[in-house]
Amino acid sequence: MANEEKNQNDKLFELQEKYLETRSQAAWEEFFILSLQVCKNIVASELLKNKKCFTQEQIDDNALNACIYVLRRYKRIGYRRSRTAPKNYRVNVNFITTLKYGVRHALYYSNMEKRNFDNALSLESLFNSSYKKINQVL
Repeated sequence: MANEEKNQNDKLFELQEKYLETRSQAAWEEFFILSLQVCKNIVASELLKNKKCFTQEQIDDNALNACIYVLRRYKRIGYRRSRTAPKNYRVNVNFITTLKYGVRHALYYSNMEKRNFDNALSLESLFNSSYKKINQVL
């Protein structure tokens, strides 16, 4: 399990670098799809840990919310948390941990109506032609 998580983390870092270098739609789709798969695994394990039961649709929904919550930072132009921060957002330490925080935000801190409305807008703005690929993952 730990070895698989390490491999996914390394792959996510590679895809992040590929996307930041090229800014291509193909690199973004590959990056997003792997992040979404990891988020689905994290949501399932978080629900098992807390002894909660969700339908598959709810798991997919929360995984998508978490993924968008984390990855939308890459689409912001000139995103900066401070004046000394680099202009492009990037995860530097552990990608899996960053996605875990996104999952916790999606599961415990988001308002349901706001989240559903934001997802519709986010998916439309982030993915012009990628709906089929995302639906294949879900």
